[in-house]
Amino acid sequence: DTWASEYGCLGWSAKDVLPLFKRHEDDNTGAASKDPNHHSVGGEWSVETVRYQNPLSKMFLQACKQAGFPENDDFNSFSKKQEGSGRFPVSQRGGKRVHAATAFLAPALEDSKRKLQVLTGTLVRQVILDDNVAKGVQFDCDKMTHVVRLAPGGEVLLTAGAIHSPHILMLSGIGPEKMLKEHGINLVKDLPGVGENLQDQPAANVSFECKDKHSGISVTSKIKVPHTTLPHPAPVLEWLLQKTGPLCSTGCDHGGFFHTSAAPKNSSSCDLQMRFLAARAVTADGMGSFTRFKHIIDHPDGFSFQSVAVRPASRGRVSLASANPEEK
Repeated sequence: DTWASEYGCLGWSAKDVLPLFKRHEDDNTGAASKDPNHHSVGGEWSVETVRYQNPLSKMFLQACKQAGFPENDDFNSFSKKQEGSGRFPVSQRGGKRVHAATAFLAPALEDSKRKLQVLTGTLVRQVILDDNVAKGVQFDCDKMTHVVRLAPGGEVLLTAGAIHSPHILMLSGIGPEKMLKEHGINLVKDLPGVGENLQDQPAANVSFECKDKHSGISVTSKIKVPHTTLPHPAPVLEWLLQKTGPLCSTGCDHGGFFHTSAAPKNSSSCDLQMRFLAARAVTADGMGSFTRFKHIIDHPDGFSFQSVAVRPASRGRVSLASANPEEK
């Protein structure tokens, strides 16, 4: 509830957003039957347990149990502590990835009554404001600048993320007055908070290589032909025919949340998330390994731990480089 209680974001407390999450969720893990207060079925967004479990991932859960950490079969229930280790639910339906385009855009595009048009490869220049009210958007598409204006009762939804949302606001004349004037942008509204209080979760990756006797155990070894960069046909066929196997894995589908000694004394929230990868990392972020390893012949077997500080105390900001939308 800190968004509402500490930062004044009214309407963004847990009880406010939970009904929206439940409206769109289609739980296929069994959590909805166990905890209908925090999960539901029938929505557009399918949630499943990964239809594959690497031996190293099983060993990770066993090691957590031996270390005394509790088991957690639902990290998204407000009815209990988040602390513990377990399997992360994933956005999949029948072993196939679910994302915003498949869950929401595709059905809307097929419905002629909704009259949805999707433009890709576009650059938003600014929100058009008349008398401090959003009336449209100026954007570049196909090497041309376009202006679209709202029909009566329409609205502009700015959902460009933690970096680009404040960027677009400032380009539109909404933000710190001094900064906007420095870049020659006409001031619409002086809002010093735009771009401020940026928060991110820093992560550190530690990776280990398995001994030779465990050769072939990592998920990366199971989806490639040995001594080549070619994909192994067996897991490909398994996924095509059954939608199971290592190709269903998101990479870090096991892990946990933990309360460390570094957490604030008055906080009961977990301050560390650990994501386990049944693969030897070759990139600092860990997950990038799953796009890089395919170019490596005889990628070594191993496993990795990505530790994420989920309650960071540091704060940053987004500021303008210039009035040019293409300069980030």
